[in-house]
Amino acid sequence: MRVRLADITRACEEADREAQATQAEEAPASQAATSAQEPVGKTATEEKWSPPDPKDKIVFHRGSKILSEPILNPLWLVQGLLPEGGVCVIGGEPKSTKTWLGMELGMALSTATPALGEYEVHERKNVAIFLAEDGKRSVQARLTALASSRDMEPKEASENMFISCRGELDILDNDQARALVDRCKAIPDLGLLVLDPLRDLHTQEENDATAMAKVTKRLRDIRDLLHCSVLFVHHAHKSGQGTSGRREGQRMRGSSVIHGAIDAGIYLSGTETDMQSYWTNKVAVEIKEGAGAGRFKLTLNLKNDHEGRAYDAAWEVEKDVGAGAAEAADDLKAGILAALTAKPQGVDAIAAKVARRGADVRFALKEMVKAGQVVYSDNKNPAMKGYTRAGDASEAGVQGVGKGQGEETF
Repeated sequence: MRVRLADITRACEEADREAQATQAEEAPASQAATSAQEPVGKTATEEKWSPPDPKDKIVFHRGSKILSEPILNPLWLVQGLLPEGGVCVIGGEPKSTKTWLGMELGMALSTATPALGEYEVHERKNVAIFLAEDGKRSVQARLTALASSRDMEPKEASENMFISCRGELDILDNDQARALVDRCKAIPDLGLLVLDPLRDLHTQEENDATAMAKVTKRLRDIRDLLHCSVLFVHHAHKSGQGTSGRREGQRMRGSSVIHGAIDAGIYLSGTETDMQSYWTNKVAVEIKEGAGAGRFKLTLNLKNDHEGRAYDAAWEVEKDVGAGAAEAADDLKAGILAALTAKPQGVDAIAAKVARRGADVRFALKEMVKAGQVVYSDNKNPAMKGYTRAGDASEAGVQGVGKGQGEETF
């Protein structure tokens, strides 16, 4: 039996018409089922990471038109520290309280209480915190200690903080990034997403400018999709590792693309600590669109239980007042010299005599040891351990030991 080409064509056309009719009949039911499960079409996240239409990305406005629009004042999540809708960073050397500071800012925002006891929060917002390194035990201690500084119960203070402990995430993996955005979108009234630390959120080479441009671009995408600020934690090079003369933001590890891409930075440097109860940092705050909190000295004082877990955290902010601060430092050093005797004394005893905080006295003593004004003896005999004036130490035969000319190891 011979089959003509025309007959095959006619049969195919009839089959197509029948298929279209069937699809038209089934479409309402299918659409209803789809709408009950998920939105029709691409999600906002998928749209964001689809190839953009160039004409939607390039828009020119007359300068006169821009000037005619109302001036928008900077809006703050945390006054002077965190701008609203920014991509921000906490940068500093390892073990310099970066994670503590990130969680402090999160608790301040989620409870509408001053950050560091100093910087106002104007509106309460929910906060999401992704911790790649900290487990639940560490988080429990941090939340408890930060709540105690606010005279709040830990559960009350952390009610509006949503925390992922020891999570795994590559923000350049589209599926993982979509999952992050979807989880965060489920949190109502989200004002801040904290990502800690940046090095665990991607697999790129941090010194590669092109690679890190992709990372910072993805951080901005996440911000835009969530309509909230994004704060990430990043390590800085240790002092002296080719960082002399650089601004604090330029000391961060990796490509300078990271520093150039952020809207605000909180940088910690010059950490002084006993690794148990106090950490003192010099802080520099850099805001792209306005004046931030500037420079100040920040101390975190911890109280620990018998197992070494923190149960109270107290922040102290000492603002830099320029020449006045230098004069105050000189006055403190003069007071310390007057308080010292031929018998070595510890920091606490000296601080009690000059009526100043132990952290301030310890910092001043370190500078005085370097200047040769004071000697520190680490004698095994407690009665001979501590600080004395350099002249008194020589006359009494006190031997300075430790770093430099007898500097206490901090």
